[in-house]
Amino acid sequence: MEPADLANRPLAELLVELHAARATGTLHLERARTTKQLGFADGFLVAAESSLPREAPIARLEDAGEIGAEAATRARSLAKERRSSEAAALAATKAVEPKRLIAAMRER
Repeated sequence: MEPADLANRPLAELLVELHAARATGTLHLERARTTKQLGFADGFLVAAESSLPREAPIARLEDAGEIGAEAATRARSLAKERRSSEAAALAATKAVEPKRLIAAMRER
């Protein structure tokens, strides 16, 4: 798909179209200095990333008291070292149960 201006098109409409087309890839959203990326596989949302620190999975789980500062630091270091997402680092460190990690990703 070509880049589009969502000022003239509702995001919900685009998401429905991506699902119907069974799209696979990444949708990049930008506004001012904020960026978000939504990953799709066969039309289904499989990943989400945000440049806003408060929306990052590690920060959200730490703020909720579900992981401690040490686990958060370990996961952040691993994400940086592997150049992976925070979610992948949380899964690798087993800082949180897989079901809770999936739920945290859906809550974004």
